[in-house]
Amino acid sequence: MLDSLADYVEQDLEARRKITSALTYPAVVLTMALVTVLILSVAVLPQFEKFFQSLSIELPLTTRLLLAITQFITRWGLLVLVLVVVGSVTSWVLIRRGVGKPFFDRVRLRMPVLGSLYNLVLTERFCRLMASLANAGVPLTTAMRVTSETMNNVVFRDALLEAQQGMVEGGGLSGPLAATGVFPSTVVQMIRVGEATGTLEDQMEVAATFYERELDHKIKKVTTLIEPAVVLLVGLVVGFVAVALVSAMYGIFQQAPT
Repeated sequence: MLDSLADYVEQDLEARRKITSALTYPAVVLTMALVTVLILSVAVLPQFEKFFQSLSIELPLTTRLLLAITQFITRWGLLVLVLVVVGSVTSWVLIRRGVGKPFFDRVRLRMPVLGSLYNLVLTERFCRLMASLANAGVPLTTAMRVTSETMNNVVFRDALLEAQQGMVEGGGLSGPLAATGVFPSTVVQMIRVGEATGTLEDQMEVAATFYERELDHKIKKVTTLIEPAVVLLVGLVVGFVAVALVSAMYGIFQQAPT
């Protein structure tokens, strides 16, 4: 049993490492882009704004838009940053104290892209630990309770406790799990097959392996999509700044008296 639990812990840590690794590069690029934009907005672009204002000429739309964004960041950027930091810290404190955790856990499950990864991690964790406990001879109702306690997501934890109650009332495992509406139909079907054939432990192992591979595939797919999207976003920002400045200089030359 200890070997099985050690394998479960190792697989769980590996899943977290994969997700962290996949998100590190986009996070670094976005952070660098944000810092660059802030430096431009605070130190560089205001000098161009003074220069353009001294000429008293009509600026192109892109340049006016860039200067408006610069003015907003200069005047309100610090306030926005403080509000974001305060909001983030407040949310973290509330979650740590359990206040609003159900709401935030539901949001995490429904987030675009990352929500599906989080669902896969929790589903794989459920299958892996249930298989380990079942192979060790732990009664299913006890295994469900123990597994629910390992879930750091209220939605999944409540679903497992609800399913456990259904098992106590004689509903088997697959039926109560399906009734929660939380677990994927694939894992429910695998468990149903295991119950019908008396190979529940084996089917849980198969389900755990299936969702582990599905998580690997999803991470690779998300990484493939996120990295070009981040590079494209940074390129659009840099391109917009360049076009705004170049078009302004071109307009100055066009309006200069000959």
